[in-house]
Amino acid sequence: MKTTADVLDAIAAEERKRGGTGSDYAVARILGVNTARLSNLRHGRQTLSKSLCKVAGMYLGIEPAALVNLAAAEREEDPELKAGFLRMASGYLPALATVAVGMLAHPIARAADCILC
Repeated sequence: MKTTADVLDAIAAEERKRGGTGSDYAVARILGVNTARLSNLRHGRQTLSKSLCKVAGMYLGIEPAALVNLAAAEREEDPELKAGFLRMASGYLPALATVAVGMLAHPIARAADCILC
């Protein structure tokens, strides 16, 4: 995922996996926005806010900070800063996989024991 539209498409795909329609209306309902705002997001007139990144991240099982960095990269005009935001966004995903595997390896570990919580 590199753009807001990619995130919206991922939410639609996840909604279809869960037995929903995956329509833009369904995605708007999941994010808690109206369809006009969703259209603006999809066509690049707006980017995801931090609160929408949190909702989308929770729904997709992705660290919201990664989505915040993707949104910042999308807004950024300076190519070097854009690349930095994208590096930060990609840095969250492997770290989360390591934590999740580590927690699975220890059956007594609970979410409350996670150092990130």
